[in-house]
Amino acid sequence: MPEHILIKWRNKDARGSVDIIDFSWFEKKREIQDQQHPTMLGKEMVSSKFDLVPMDSGLLFRYGGKHAAANAKQGIFPGDMIIVPAELPNTKEKYPLDTQIAWREDSVGAQYEQLPVRILLGYPEGKRRGLWSATSTRHAQLASIKRGLARAKGKMTCEACGTTGHEAYGSAVERIFEVHHKVAISGGQRVTTIDNLALICANCHNALHGLGKIALRIFWLVSDEVLGHPSGPCLITQPLTAH
Repeated sequence: MPEHILIKWRNKDARGSVDIIDFSWFEKKREIQDQQHPTMLGKEMVSSKFDLVPMDSGLLFRYGGKHAAANAKQGIFPGDMIIVPAELPNTKEKYPLDTQIAWREDSVGAQYEQLPVRILLGYPEGKRRGLWSATSTRHAQLASIKRGLARAKGKMTCEACGTTGHEAYGSAVERIFEVHHKVAISGGQRVTTIDNLALICANCHNALHGLGKIALRIFWLVSDEVLGHPSGPCLITQPLTAH
């Protein structure tokens, strides 16, 4: 199964907002307080705050109550959402999935209603821009979603060398991180999932592309041996060799 699913709300009020949900939450069997996940509102990425409550029929995501004010400030509708994991396909070929999700507003006497959604694993990329073009199309939201997931964990970290940036970078520290496709989109049109993306620093990104067709996992092992996951800036001081 995928690590994340994308829930695109298709009711008019939602205006096409997309929630990025960690699939591992569906395996939780206990109540968890003060969680958050990224939500795309148009071109803007915000954090939706919620509590997770297991139910007999599924999982309850509570965006209201103590989280109502913070979510409303971000443009997130306060309320309750129920997802039934058993109703989700367990094979990637069955996505995207057009279905409905139970939702109720955070107000006294509010009743659940079934709202239309489209559940995706990613977005199509890789189509050639023109007959003679050497470039392939990219989906702008994918990079924003990947960055939002990293931000929700507290800070961005290079998945290759482990750097979180230098304190001297200040508020500009996130600018050193770039989103890398583990499988190059030059290979042709396909659906890129969040799991196929890696957040890495600019140094590692340049080195990775300079090494050619080397898997990110192998690059990570080599850079780990050479650099030892430094806590400061990522400085490649020795040549990296693909095996």
